[in-house]
Amino acid sequence: MTSGQEKIIGIGREVSGLRKDGSTFPLDLSISKINLGEEVIFAGIVRDISEKRFHQEELQQSQDRLQSIVDNVYEGIITIDAKGTINSFNLAAEKIFGYKQDEVLSKNVKMLMPEPYHSEHDGYLANYMNTGKEKIIGKGREVKGRKKDGNLFPLFLAVTHTNNHGKPLFVGMVKDLTEQKRLERLKNEFISTVSHELRTPLTSIRGSLSLIDAGVVGTVDEKVSSLIQIALNNSERLILLINDILDIEKIESGEGNFELEKVNLNELLRDSIKLNQGFAREHEVFLSEDNKDDFFVYVDKNRLQQVITNLISNAVKYSPKGDTILISTIKMNRHVRLKVHDNGSGIPKSFKKRIFQKFAQADSSDTKQKGGTGLGLNISKSIIEKFGGTLGFQSSKETGTTFFFDLLISDNNKRKKEDDSRILIVEDDYDIANLLSTIIQEENINCDIAHSAEEAKALLSKNKYQIMTLDLMLPDQDGLELLEELRKDVTLKNLSVIVISAKELSSVSLENSCALEIVDWINKPINKEYLIGSLNTVIKENEKNKAHILHVEDDPDIANLVNILVKDLGKIDLVVNKKEALLQLKKDISYDIILLDMLLPDGSAEEILPCIKENYPSIPVVLFSAQEVNHTLKEQVTKALVKSRTTNSLLLKTIKKILNK
Repeated sequence: MTSGQEKIIGIGREVSGLRKDGSTFPLDLSISKINLGEEVIFAGIVRDISEKRFHQEELQQSQDRLQSIVDNVYEGIITIDAKGTINSFNLAAEKIFGYKQDEVLSKNVKMLMPEPYHSEHDGYLANYMNTGKEKIIGKGREVKGRKKDGNLFPLFLAVTHTNNHGKPLFVGMVKDLTEQKRLERLKNEFISTVSHELRTPLTSIRGSLSLIDAGVVGTVDEKVSSLIQIALNNSERLILLINDILDIEKIESGEGNFELEKVNLNELLRDSIKLNQGFAREHEVFLSEDNKDDFFVYVDKNRLQQVITNLISNAVKYSPKGDTILISTIKMNRHVRLKVHDNGSGIPKSFKKRIFQKFAQADSSDTKQKGGTGLGLNISKSIIEKFGGTLGFQSSKETGTTFFFDLLISDNNKRKKEDDSRILIVEDDYDIANLLSTIIQEENINCDIAHSAEEAKALLSKNKYQIMTLDLMLPDQDGLELLEELRKDVTLKNLSVIVISAKELSSVSLENSCALEIVDWINKPINKEYLIGSLNTVIKENEKNKAHILHVEDDPDIANLVNILVKDLGKIDLVVNKKEALLQLKKDISYDIILLDMLLPDGSAEEILPCIKENYPSIPVVLFSAQEVNHTLKEQVTKALVKSRTTNSLLLKTIKKILNK
């Protein structure tokens, strides 16, 4: 009062008040100075703010609890405004990116992103605010993040949009996927090792035993033959177990490769029955089919055949001797149901609930008596569900057991059968073309007719032919000019040409005709016997041609097995690692087919494929490996075979089919 200095006069502040009972309470105090003439008085306004303080403390505690939760969640949480400015950055986000909160607050979130996200972010955010079009808002996806030290890492990001006091707020949940990716890589490497180290020797064992059992090395003693059969059966059981375990892992991880196409279900069913006839005979069981109509489904053909085979083999194993297993298809609205029925004793009631579980067997004796891994039905169910279908069963002691699956019918139109013709007739005269067609078909040789050069080129671009008969007087192009043009196409290098023309051979240069690889020249009118003889000569010569095969394989047993299987087809050049393969591919050697193992001691087949593409772009490549091949890699090769899944006959059939093409 004496100094005239004001400390609380005219200023409100919070103080503590003292009640009559001695308790204190929060008080909002405001004092004003009032001049009454020469007299000065002070007026104080007091307000009890106990309730306000209570609510403030409660709100602060709530905020502290929320912040504590946000800071201690496993995922990083980042909030930004409509301009991309960071408003909050929890402790998990600090650990993930390496920044402290005060280093990123009020800065643009794109500082945490590498290119192209860094440059695109502001534009995307502005576009979303203007149009409402979402790209990642409300969705989760894997992206790349950038740490404080500049390192990039895999990041899962999920963004949601909300409002805070009427202003847009974006909340990003982030998770570092580095460790998850590392574990996935280790798992894949382990699976790859298991595939290679188990499948490769088992393929050698099974293949060698099969050759001995088939009498390739001569007749063996009955006792020895019995022991070979035991070893062969057990190697098959072990291969089945390994394949089933790897199938389960692939399907569950979503990495199973499914190549979907329109398939005639009844054709596939008939093929499956043929494959299982031998197994049924061993168990003294008969297979019967009841399939009246063709049904087409959109599936992976090999995987669906795996399911059908599993259902048939299960029915065979659990059927009494002399029983007939009925396999049938029926239409059910828009679906087709395939059923496999046996007259066995039925499935025990206690087992029905777990029949589709992994390693499920009705009792412990089943494994020894019936064989199998207990994985087949689990895998089959997963495969059918991948196709959008369902797998189920009906069973009782009185009626036996029916396993069935339902698939959506694609349509009722038959697929156009893949053309397997071997001869193309190029002739503009309709009567002569029909005459040639009749002569050729009488010899059980398939043929197509082209009445012009354009028709011939169209058919040659779509289909594979062994021989082409050619009339030189075509309406739209001279026959020899057409031949000159066709010979520039490397895919037609093995096409044999027989000229059938009214023009005499002497009217063109013999030297040119040889250069154009004309194998015969037949004058009109046509001599039937001479034509047939010429065709048969070309066909036999083509069959005599020996193939030149490059085999890249480090396992000597597999290499020896393949050599025994394909030795009659031609010459094999064997290389045992990536380095040798790359050197061999740079040599001036014309190969007809390349057989390639995926996993080599000094690298992967993926590193060899670019060299093959560069040096041998038109030569077919068959991956024959213990590893499952992903869809991307399959697109780069002609065929991919898994060693333990591939029998001797299948490998030989595949190579022959490719060479014939």
